[in-house]
Amino acid sequence: MAKLTLDVVTPNGITLSDSVDSVTVEGIDGEIGILPDHIPLFTALKISVLSFKKDGVTDYMAVMGGFVDVNHNKVSVLSNAAEHASNIDVIRAKQDKEMSERHLMEKAGEEIFQRAEREVVKSLTRLKAVELLEKAGRSLKRH
Repeated sequence: MAKLTLDVVTPNGITLSDSVDSVTVEGIDGEIGILPDHIPLFTALKISVLSFKKDGVTDYMAVMGGFVDVNHNKVSVLSNAAEHASNIDVIRAKQDKEMSERHLMEKAGEEIFQRAEREVVKSLTRLKAVELLEKAGRSLKRH
């Protein structure tokens, strides 16, 4: 069976580069499943969990928005930040979520509110990626 080349790129460099069987991302218009020989596609991504399957094993990454480009069996994800679920520091993610929720409660102006709301979504996305990895029976790297 044909494979996809998956590259996840952030300003810090390549976060992931691998040959995979399928990729699932959440675009701004909904979830997109990508298999080999997918039609060309370019769309914006939501802050969400990206999943990919390789040799029957599904893995997860928290992606902080960005874009996906699909062309000739290559899936390129460009994002400001992306973390492999197994590398997420759960304690830090929970602390970030709580701090952002406190900022939301303060309602200290529209700009701060929007930033805090975005940080809550990022933290929840990280925690969801970890939860999916654990449900798949895979363990985390402990920090």
